[in-house]
Amino acid sequence: MTRPQVRERLAGPAIRVARSLALPALLVLPGCVYYNSIYNAERALRAADAQRQIGSEETAASLYQDAARKAAAGYRKNPDGEWADDALVIVGKAFLRLDRTWSAARILAIAAEMADSTGDEDARIEATVYRAAALDRLGEDRRALDLLSSLLGRLDAGPAFATASIIRARLRLERGMTEGATGDLSAAAAVSPQFAAEVALARMELAVERNRSDWVFEAAAELLREPTASTRRDAVLELLARGASSGLEVAPVLEVFAGGRSSTWPADDRDALRLASARLLFSRGDTATAFDTALEIAVNSGAAAVEARFWLAERRLAGVREAGELGIVRDFLLPAAADLAVARKLESVRRVMELTELGAREPLAYFAAAEAARDELGAVGLARSLFLRFADSEPHGRWRAKGLLAALALSPEGSAAELGLDDLARDPYVRAARGEVPEELADLEAELGGRLLALLSR
Repeated sequence: MTRPQVRERLAGPAIRVARSLALPALLVLPGCVYYNSIYNAERALRAADAQRQIGSEETAASLYQDAARKAAAGYRKNPDGEWADDALVIVGKAFLRLDRTWSAARILAIAAEMADSTGDEDARIEATVYRAAALDRLGEDRRALDLLSSLLGRLDAGPAFATASIIRARLRLERGMTEGATGDLSAAAAVSPQFAAEVALARMELAVERNRSDWVFEAAAELLREPTASTRRDAVLELLARGASSGLEVAPVLEVFAGGRSSTWPADDRDALRLASARLLFSRGDTATAFDTALEIAVNSGAAAVEARFWLAERRLAGVREAGELGIVRDFLLPAAADLAVARKLESVRRVMELTELGAREPLAYFAAAEAARDELGAVGLARSLFLRFADSEPHGRWRAKGLLAALALSPEGSAAELGLDDLARDPYVRAARGEVPEELADLEAELGGRLLALLSR
């Protein structure tokens, strides 16, 4: 196909904006369109890929939009130019990453035809590889496999070869062609460390999709051996969480990750993976491994150590029953006090401790401490005991029933009778709990709010 024919095809009435999703519409992106060189579009695309590699999906999406916008503007500026086919390839790849898959497949098909007509073999290969990826997503896997099989035998080892091999491996595995798929993945991994990490991630994704725990374990071992794979830790953990939710046995892999002290990953990334794996193990009931791992990480330096301290403190607070236990949590958090979230938690701990001490002289402080323990610390057991202490400290107080009801709400296994609420049947708060609307309730609440505000403002 000649360039004039391609241009006519791009501008023809059958593919106009209002009637279909064809190329002129695909290349008209929102915002101000101005000319940028293809070089700048490629730079934006590389930057987007780099952000995607480290899990910054929102930044990557913005950069993909930028790359497509610049390349589209460059194409429209000179559709007969030397770099026109390269411009279309950039737009197609960017659209593929933005999940505009049908559009990407359409643009890449035309880019491949244009490159073929001008003898631009590199552009034709790249367009064909990524078109196959788009076709695979669209369910046209047979066409994708045919395209790749006819292409791979003529490619030298490089990014296009590795990408094509990974895509074909997926297609082969879906057909039960395990041996051929394994060969493709091994060939892709040999291209560079970057693709070794991509291959390990692809293995894990396929394992989760096919519910193969043994594949997950092998992929995990590969990932830990590859330093470059550290940038994909969030994607790895998302896959493991997805697998666990679908019934895949991922505990052995999580245990490997949690204990991955010998991993070749950078220390911060390694500890972040270990902590996230420990938290997943905790959610699956393996509290011993989770706590041991988090404690190991907490004594290190870096962001993961701070997060480990914070997470362990929250777990400890969930089990606190008496205010005297808060000192242990406070001391554990203090080494990470420079972190904003930790500082806020420490302030809440301090407030509850001070209010509890004040309660011996002013019982209403027990109520304020209970609310803070419940709402700010997540210390439900402590909050319940403080609500009960408030109620007991004022056996004839106007807000005793409110304290008892708050305690009951935190202990569904208890009963109103056990707490003495049956003896307060005419209390406005008890009546309100039964669905009535006592007239005096609004005044009681207003007075309580004022007294609590005065207490907390000291």
